[in-house]
Amino acid sequence: MLLMNNILQVMADVQSLKDDVRQLHTENVDLRRQLFSGNTRGCSGTSQCTESRTPVAFYAYYSNHFTSLSKGSAFVYDTVETNLGNGYNKTSGIFTAPTSGLYAFTWTLHVAGEDVIKSNSHSQYGEMNAVLTQNGAKKGAIVADTEVKYDTGSATGFVLLETNSGDQFQITTEWDGQGDVYSDDTYGRTTFSGFRVS
Repeated sequence: MLLMNNILQVMADVQSLKDDVRQLHTENVDLRRQLFSGNTRGCSGTSQCTESRTPVAFYAYYSNHFTSLSKGSAFVYDTVETNLGNGYNKTSGIFTAPTSGLYAFTWTLHVAGEDVIKSNSHSQYGEMNAVLTQNGAKKGAIVADTEVKYDTGSATGFVLLETNSGDQFQITTEWDGQGDVYSDDTYGRTTFSGFRVS
C-alpha cells in the first residue's frame, strides 16, 4: 500500500511539473513575441503600445543664407526632409512632441562675415547664439563666432530630454547677432532635428 501511495505521489508530481513547463513555455513565447515586435513593455496591442512603437523623428534646415536674427527671434527652418509623426511645423519652427518619451535633439548654426556671402549685413564678423527651449524654458545653447574678419564659424548642440506629449521645442536667439547665418551645400546647413529614443 505504501509503495502504491508513493507511485501515485510521484505521478502527481510529474503531472504538476509538466503543467509548470507548459506555463513557462507559453510565457516564453509571449515574451519572445513582444521582444521581436519591439514591444518590451509588456503591451498586448493597446493603442498606447502601438503609439510607443511608431517612430518620431524630424530634420529641417534653412534653404538659403540670411542676415543674422535680432534678440528674441525664432529660427524657422523652411525645408523639411523628415517629419515622422508630423511634429515639426515649418511655418512656426516649433516641434511639438506627438508622444511622451526620451527625445534627442541637435541643432547646428553657421555664421559668416559680410564678404563671405556678400549680403547686406555690413558686419565683418559673424556671431550669433541659438538656444533650444522646451515649453519656453532654456535647455541648451550654442554660440557660433568667426573671431576673424570675413571668416566663417559654426557650432552644434545636442541634448537628451524627458518629454511629455504636447511639449513644444524651438530654437531662438538671446541676443542680437552679427553678420549672416549661412546654409547651403558649400558652407554647410543650419539645421534642427530630433527623434524619440524610447
